[in-house]
Amino acid sequence: MKQVGTIFRNTLKIAFYASLVPLMILVVLIVLDVGARYMFNSAVSSALEISQLLLSMLISLSLGHTTYIKDNFAVAFIVEKLPETLRNITEMVSCCIASVVCFVLTTQAIKQAIYSTKGKEFTGALQLPVYPTKWVFALGCLLTAIVLVVQFLNAFRRGKRNSGEKRDKVF
Repeated sequence: MKQVGTIFRNTLKIAFYASLVPLMILVVLIVLDVGARYMFNSAVSSALEISQLLLSMLISLSLGHTTYIKDNFAVAFIVEKLPETLRNITEMVSCCIASVVCFVLTTQAIKQAIYSTKGKEFTGALQLPVYPTKWVFALGCLLTAIVLVVQFLNAFRRGKRNSGEKRDKVF
């Protein structure tokens, strides 16, 4: 089980570092767009379309790792003041709801990616294929959903341990 956890953590890290590629491209694109508007009074062609594609990849790839390390914005200052049992219940409920939403997003994203792949969907002016972005988005949603299920199981096991049973942490 530890090997699976290690492989999954490494997959999350790889996805996180892969999300830095669209970030770097996005920074260069925005600098070029602003520079072109300032110097030549003309924007970079299809900068908005490319930015939208890059942002969806950036967010979906980094969300799983961010959720895993619990570095996302949470109402920690309120939750930390709750008793441990109530904290575990709150975490279980929020992880359960969020994982269901992420699994629904994953299934819908996969359907859209299949449709886009078969239909050969492209962006407007540059005719860039859209389906790679949709597959990356589906992967990011799936990784996030798995992380949320694991966090739900860990909170559940903490609750069992507090009630007297000893359980190990998943991943």
